[in-house]
Amino acid sequence: MDRSESTLALVDFEQTEFDDCSSGYGSSQDLSDSEAVTNDTVDTPDREHIGHTSRSINSILNTRMGHWTSSTSMSFRNTQTLTEHLRTISYIPQLCDVIFEVGPEKVKVHGVKAILGTRSSPEQYQPEDFRKIIEFIHCGSVEINSSCLAGLLCGASQFGLDDLEKACWDFVNYCVKNGNVLSLLPSAKRYSNFKLGQILMEKIFCSVRRTVTV
Repeated sequence: MDRSESTLALVDFEQTEFDDCSSGYGSSQDLSDSEAVTNDTVDTPDREHIGHTSRSINSILNTRMGHWTSSTSMSFRNTQTLTEHLRTISYIPQLCDVIFEVGPEKVKVHGVKAILGTRSSPEQYQPEDFRKIIEFIHCGSVEINSSCLAGLLCGASQFGLDDLEKACWDFVNYCVKNGNVLSLLPSAKRYSNFKLGQILMEKIFCSVRRTVTV
């Protein structure tokens, strides 16, 4: 049979009664499109599953991708790759501009000046005291006085400057011998959070008590 001559009724256009018609999905007659799915129409297990899935997706976004800054943008950060690249740089001498000679065998450990500078923040030191420490490291000489003594002493101990540390203790003994050890007390108090700062204060007080007893 030619398709154009087919008289088979695919749709019964003469059907006029729709009151008893059903879509087969069991939807309520009183629900509009916007009200068809609400929290009340979802079973409790389904709500729990949806909530768990939502939390899982948010967790993935927060840990692997970043965090949403607005509804249309997201902040992305991949620090693991950056960390691996920076670690690799420290093992390539040609890319480094700082060399530490460590231990009795003078093993060379390389670093990058810019990174070391930004990662090192000696907040516990007075600026002038730390400037003197850097001065000694650069040129091997520094002027020691009562106002900077404790800072130089603690810095020498922390950074392994044994000759500077010895010079600081020589200055302390000189002050004890000349009876003006109390002039070191303000400097020692500023560095009382350092172990050597506490030792210095004890030495000052012992010297004063010994002088008073005599």
